Amino acid sequence: MTNQASNQLNLRQPCIEKSIANYQATNPKVSVKATVLDTVEPFEVNKALPLVHVLSSSVRKVLNMLATLLRKTGTYYMNILGKAVNLPVVTYGTGDSHLDHALDDHIEVSEYLNAIAVYKERRFLD
Repeated sequence: MTNQASNQLNLRQPCIEKSIANYQATNPKVSVKATVLDTVEPFEVNKALPLVHVLSSSVRKVLNMLATLLRKTGTYYMNILGKAVNLPVVTYGTGDSHLDHALDDHIEVSEYLNAIAVYKERRFLD
């Protein structure tokens, strides 16, 4: 008799096949099958664009520190919107980016208030 379980996961992991193989190597009695239901191509913005400079300048002025530019290929909506309308899309976030969307993702209230101040510093649509 075979027990079967099914679950649909939303994964942001480019090498899922390798993860499955590693798991099965340590759990030989478990069979895992993965099917890709949807993919979204990453969208990147050139760091030399004025929008990037404006946001970086705001971080520097409000927080008195240099902005750290990360090569993140955007969130789902940034990827879709940036590609669809061919406009630069940038974001500024608080907290530890390694914890984004993880169970222990969190920010401090002071970080949240600082983020508001950073966005208020510049009028991005002027």
